[in-house]
Amino acid sequence: TTEIYTLSLHDALPICDFLKEMEENEEVRFNVHRIVDECEINKQKCIEYKQPFLKHRTLWAKDVMVALEKFLAEEGGMETVVGGEEGGETFEQPSLTVFQERINELRAEEEEIKAIDSTITEGWLKIDAKPIKNALTTSAAMWSATHTTYLKEHVENQLSTLSEFIERVASGLAGEVEENDQTQLIQAMTYVRDVRLRTAQYDN
Repeated sequence: TTEIYTLSLHDALPICDFLKEMEENEEVRFNVHRIVDECEINKQKCIEYKQPFLKHRTLWAKDVMVALEKFLAEEGGMETVVGGEEGGETFEQPSLTVFQERINELRAEEEEIKAIDSTITEGWLKIDAKPIKNALTTSAAMWSATHTTYLKEHVENQLSTLSEFIERVASGLAGEVEENDQTQLIQAMTYVRDVRLRTAQYDN
């Protein structure tokens, strides 16, 4: 007959509170305190390291097209005729100077991100921020490109509209106005008026 005996851990080991002994050990307490201090220092360093990235939170927190539309609405100062025909809608368009300042700001932001250290070591902690730095650099380049692309397309459209306008006016004024032909006279005066209305816009 085989007899089975159950031996508990409590029966096998002497009653001893190791945790209490460790807490009361001066060397252990010193090292625990040191570890806590080191962790707190590293935590503060990480918070400091995070700040330059958070400075550019707009790049990921806002939609670039929404930001562009807001910029156009708030900084508009140059009247533009849509469609190239008289009587068309008008809206305010920022001047080229304002556009240049905005694009310069975005390019400076991109360079500022590139200058951030992508890898740092604080005590026993090493931080590799290359992925987020690369993502932010790409976003900054996209914001800059969105503004420059819009400006490029706008200027090209304006030049195309101007070319069409010049051709239309030149063609309309090519013929001589017959004496006592009121219709031709009114048409010619209309072309002259159109030129005067467009002069300030295209000078800008």
